[in-house]
Amino acid sequence: MLVAHSIGCAAPLLLAPRRPDLIRAMLLIAPCCRPVPFKPLLLLRMAMTPLIGSAIRRQMTTRWPEMIFHSAVRTSAGPNPVPEYLAALPARHIVSSPSIETMAAELSAFNADMAALGHISSELPITVVFGDRDRVIDHRWHSEWIRRNHDQALFKTLRGVGHLPHHVCAEVCVELLERLVEANMSPMDNRRSPVA
Repeated sequence: MLVAHSIGCAAPLLLAPRRPDLIRAMLLIAPCCRPVPFKPLLLLRMAMTPLIGSAIRRQMTTRWPEMIFHSAVRTSAGPNPVPEYLAALPARHIVSSPSIETMAAELSAFNADMAALGHISSELPITVVFGDRDRVIDHRWHSEWIRRNHDQALFKTLRGVGHLPHHVCAEVCVELLERLVEANMSPMDNRRSPVA
């Protein structure tokens, strides 16, 4: 059972047609999965520019990590308040040079990778959760693409929720995951003894 969020949903979606034997079901939370229109993202692009990129990354990670982190978390959580445990995360560990490079690499490969994805087997159960007030992605853009590529996907749209349904409405996400687990357990799974 795979659970993924945002751009992290690309990995299980790309894995599914290649290794169907590994995946029994998926819960995708606010998935960013359809190729997206070009966005300037000037600061990120400048941070990856040869020669000056390392200097820009150094400035970002030494001078402004708290500002960058808290701005990103507010945008992701909005319109909902940022949970205290997310606000308390150490910004300098998250806004680091390797994390900026990784994010840039993911974004540069994303469109080509997802454009190459074909139809996903309708036998693979997929449940999708979106917030209807998401400020990071357009949930309609991505849900339309999922419907085209998987005609059996089940959708749940949460009213008044942004890009973090698993933080804002954790109980709903847990319930959807439990339903997936129950519906896709094999008789062998039921015979396993609980782990101590």
